Amino acid sequence: MQELTIEQNLINSNAPMPTRTYTPISHNQIISQVKDECHRQGFDIIDTKYQTNRDLSQMVAKYTLSLGDDQMGAMIGFQNSYNKTLSAKFAVGASVFICSNGMITGDHIFKKKHQGRANWELNTFISDAIGASQAKFGDAVQLRENFKQINFTDNSLHELVGKLFLEEEILRMNQLSIIQKEYKNPTHNYGVDKNNLWNIYNLATYAIEKQSHPTLYLKQHGELTKFMAREYTDAIEQ
Repeated sequence: MQELTIEQNLINSNAPMPTRTYTPISHNQIISQVKDECHRQGFDIIDTKYQTNRDLSQMVAKYTLSLGDDQMGAMIGFQNSYNKTLSAKFAVGASVFICSNGMITGDHIFKKKHQGRANWELNTFISDAIGASQAKFGDAVQLRENFKQINFTDNSLHELVGKLFLEEEILRMNQLSIIQKEYKNPTHNYGVDKNNLWNIYNLATYAIEKQSHPTLYLKQHGELTKFMAREYTDAIEQ
């Protein structure tokens, strides 16, 4: 299904009726608010991607904004659901142009249950978050440059991948096979040695892009970036 068709289906999908304890937030409301705020604040959306389940009750979206960097654009990521499986969640970070991999910096996330004033609070947060996206994008660019300064031996690389899977439980088994395949026969060239942290980070985010359920997409991206930043750089405050 083409992205434009997915977006139109999400916009046309019907949110459930509100109850005393449940305030629905429509996919259309979030999509429209993000687009309106980007336009109002002068940001061009140059790419949109969506993940949904079969009945469109779950939505994850990733918008890329052009901010003048030749390798990455700012990223606006958000999720929503009609079946109470996902709270409304919003994050900013970066998207790598060469592969469209997400890079969530993990320090600007809105998460609210669908209750009470969630609609109003989400609209306010979207406006504030998009306004802060340029500064957050600067964090992502600095993180990228710091990652490029770090190279692994084969043994330390194996230890890192094992830690992401066994100890931190950030990656899933099916994602490890993608990382292995891309490491041996890369689809994209990130301009660094294959044992460089920037390359390994992108292999992991590529695996998340390829094999991540909507309920885990933003969570995995955020946890991966937090772990890498905490372990290898102080570019982002934790």
